Amino acid sequence: MFADGYSWGPIKTANLQIGGETANGVAIQVIGDPNYSTVPSLCSSTGGISENTVPTFGSNGVLGVGTFAQDCGAACATNADTNVYYSCATSTTCTPTTMSLANQVQNPVSLFATDNNGVIVSMAAIPSNGATTSSGTLTFGIGTQSNNALGSAHVYTLNGDTGNFMTIYNNVSYPDSFLDTGSNSLDFSDSSISACSYSSNFYGFYCPTSTLNLTAQNVGESTTFEPPYGPVATEIGTPVTVSFTIGNPNNISASDSAYGQLGGPTGSSLSTSFDWGLPFFFGRSVYISIQPANGTAPYYAY
Repeated sequence: MFADGYSWGPIKTANLQIGGETANGVAIQVIGDPNYSTVPSLCSSTGGISENTVPTFGSNGVLGVGTFAQDCGAACATNADTNVYYSCATSTTCTPTTMSLANQVQNPVSLFATDNNGVIVSMAAIPSNGATTSSGTLTFGIGTQSNNALGSAHVYTLNGDTGNFMTIYNNVSYPDSFLDTGSNSLDFSDSSISACSYSSNFYGFYCPTSTLNLTAQNVGESTTFEPPYGPVATEIGTPVTVSFTIGNPNNISASDSAYGQLGGPTGSSLSTSFDWGLPFFFGRSVYISIQPANGTAPYYAY
């Protein structure tokens, strides 16, 4: 299930070759399989519209960029109530089930023989008023080849359970913050920024009357257990200031598909998060490590 819809289909295994790398026996989801046309209501009712075809999904497939080798981890291995995996007695009778780590949909990068500890997303800078297209490079591995050295990039340790870090904005801490190439905007809470009108093509985003030059601070994070409060996020390292800009998307050309100043408010379910979406990546190389099997915390670096 996604923010804007759901995809349904069986888990299969495939051999994948990409960029000179090979991953064999990768667990993947095959969407839209006509042999499994009945979608459980637990999936369809909470996932919005069906995205089970190439036109509705928007692509032939997705290679996810994340910090974990599996898509759901221990939560799905021990709890069927996550409603992520289903066991189907027949093509029309499917019930939620647990799924072992080995059989969950995997990040294929973690299965490469080498260059398997993460990726680098490098996006070209774009003009402040947007661009019709944008381009970049996905490099496999971190510190494994001459072209993927970490260099002077600042490392932000992530919460080993959630893959999140801490963002401090307007003196408020957001312990469930994350980087996300799949978000088209910078999403954060700020009631002082004007929202786009209901009649606007950008309803749901910010539409400030003038361009805003803002700052926040990012810092690494770990989790400690403090009775009786339970897990508590703890900062690791020194907060580092990051500058960003929020503009009015109504001022860009209708032909532009890339806009580095797009922002919007977070929903109630993400009230403790600052979502650093794709605008954050323009003009940067962002290192995204994959948590190793020994449980060492993953990290971001840029």
